Amino acid sequence: MPTVPALELAARDDRVRLLWNDGHNLYIAGALNRVLRVAQSPKLVYFCASHGLARDPTWLQDILTPLDDPAIGAAGCVLPCQFSAVAAVPEDIIDPQHHIQGGVWSARLDVLRQVGFSHRFPFEFCDVDLSRRLLTAGYQLASTATIVSVAGGVIPDPERYKYVHDYR
Repeated sequence: MPTVPALELAARDDRVRLLWNDGHNLYIAGALNRVLRVAQSPKLVYFCASHGLARDPTWLQDILTPLDDPAIGAAGCVLPCQFSAVAAVPEDIIDPQHHIQGGVWSARLDVLRQVGFSHRFPFEFCDVDLSRRLLTAGYQLASTATIVSVAGGVIPDPERYKYVHDYR
C-alpha cells in the first residue's frame, strides 16, 4: 500500500476539522488548548503533519478504539521517559515513568479538558507533561501496536506499522 502524508489523508475525512491560527505559531500547548475550546467530538487525534506517514488508513480506528475504555486517558506509542524533566516539585515524579510519544496520539476530550495543557511546556516535553497529568489523575496510557513514533533516530522496519512518525 502506498504511503500517504497524514494531513492529506485527514483532509479526505469529513470528521476532520482544520483550524488556522492566522499564520501564528501557538506551539502545541497553545494550539491544543484552542482545540479544547472549540472541539465537538468526544475524541481527539493529534498527529504531526510534517513527519507523519499513514501506510494504512485503518490506523485511525486503531488509535481511537482504546478510548472506549473509560480507564484509558490517551493512546498511541508508549515509551519510557523521565518525569524529572517536567516535575515542578519532587512529588510530581510518579511511577510508572512512561508517556505517549507526542508525534501521534488520541485522547477523550472530557479527559483532556479535565487535565489541560501547561503553557510551561509550549513545545518540548508537552507530551511527557500531559502523560504525567493523565497518570496522576488516575488514567492509563494505551499502547497502539500499529502506531510508532520516535522523537529522535530512525525506526527499524517502518513497513510493519500502519502509521509512522519520525524525524527523517
